[in-house]
Amino acid sequence: MLAILLAGISTSTSIFAQDAANVNAPIAEVGEEVVKTINFQNNSVFVDVGGNGLLYSLNYDKVWYAAEKFKLSTRIGVGVSSSIFEGDMDPIIPLGASVLFGKNKHYFETGIGSTIAFGFEETAAALQAENDKGVTVWQVQAAREHTSVNVAANFGYRYQNPNGGLFFRAGVSPTVTAYSKTVSFNPGVEANISLGYTFKQKEAKVPVLQYD
Repeated sequence: MLAILLAGISTSTSIFAQDAANVNAPIAEVGEEVVKTINFQNNSVFVDVGGNGLLYSLNYDKVWYAAEKFKLSTRIGVGVSSSIFEGDMDPIIPLGASVLFGKNKHYFETGIGSTIAFGFEETAAALQAENDKGVTVWQVQAAREHTSVNVAANFGYRYQNPNGGLFFRAGVSPTVTAYSKTVSFNPGVEANISLGYTFKQKEAKVPVLQYD
């Protein structure tokens, strides 16, 4: 699902526009087509608590395309399960793609993402059941850990200065389980809060979304 969304993002460069007054000089020419850019510091790192990063994760976010009031970004991260304090460090990888609506520093953020959790779910070592004569029996087996995949939407607020510096997010993420050995569907809503930093670069030009 995320791959489809990213493919849609990459093909949407001919749909949206940036006012000419807010666009810098062209930076490249492809045939007769002029590629325009906008100044925007587009690389950020942040710590996410909750959301599709589950309990906590470290993430990298990049804004790929921009317009005056519209931005497109993707994120990738790495985290561990909450059982780290019990000596079990199961890794998780949160992925996401977001659309940002707003201008200057303040944005409404919405999008879709997924969380790949390696070994996060575990089947029990023993199962209790009754046979056809009503006798309780136990089935003993080795405990096994399984990979699961959750899919989440996100809705919230993002603060990101075009000139770099403080990066902040907060919102909610409705989630469902897309793949699991132990549960099915399992809908829920997770809140999240993120704090990080947008890197300052001398040259920070993001391609402008255009239409004819």
